Amino acid sequence: MAAPTLAQACRALRVPCRPASHFRCVSTATRQPAKTGPPASNPKPKTSQPAKTGPFASGSKPDGQKPKLGGQKLRPASGQKPKPRGPALLPSVLRWAHEHNVGFVGELKTVKLASKKGAKALTVKYSPRQTFSWHHITQYFTHHEHTMTEYWLYRYEEQLADPLWLQLTGSTSVKPVVRNFGKRRIRQGIHAAMAERGYTPVGKVAEVEAADDAGARPTRELKGTVSVTVHDPLLAFSFDRETCLEIGREIVRHVESQGKSQRR
Repeated sequence: MAAPTLAQACRALRVPCRPASHFRCVSTATRQPAKTGPPASNPKPKTSQPAKTGPFASGSKPDGQKPKLGGQKLRPASGQKPKPRGPALLPSVLRWAHEHNVGFVGELKTVKLASKKGAKALTVKYSPRQTFSWHHITQYFTHHEHTMTEYWLYRYEEQLADPLWLQLTGSTSVKPVVRNFGKRRIRQGIHAAMAERGYTPVGKVAEVEAADDAGARPTRELKGTVSVTVHDPLLAFSFDRETCLEIGREIVRHVESQGKSQRR
């Protein structure tokens, strides 16, 4: 007996007859297993976990294990300042600085200038003690010993006789000739202001032969380090003589006031 056709089977089962293209054949090899468990429409409710108590509540661990910081940064305790990080210096440089009482750039304090043009173009810092230049520290005095290390230590030793050290640096990407002209303008203004007050360019008291000027002469020399960083050499180069002189007067007055406060 021949097998019934699809139409005969549908009539016998009393179901609507559809064409064969309506049905999708799925092989047993690619058939996905049926998912077990609760239906997706009724997910398992999340229960709130009780707060942790005991020695592990604050993230502490038993002895021998370090607590996980979870992305948090360690901060110093209240009242304590973090130690500044700087380049590792040569032991010979540290010994030399200790023997000759020479400080480092961390001792320099910013001097606020009343001149708006001066405050925009440069930054002035002062230390009552003679200090190394930041450029020399990073270039010649680090643990990567440089061939010019001994030379610059010798130059510093020659400058120990000068009570006041004046250091000028430029921190822009302009041409070197523009940077040098800008620094020269500021240096000339500071030297002119020192000459007005009766000082030499290295801070010593200038010798005056006239007896009338003896009463106006300063009695003490200027000491320490004045560090000037020219951020805008082009603007500093455009300063006239009076502007540079006024900036120099502010710096000299600040150094004199710091010297008086230290003698008290």
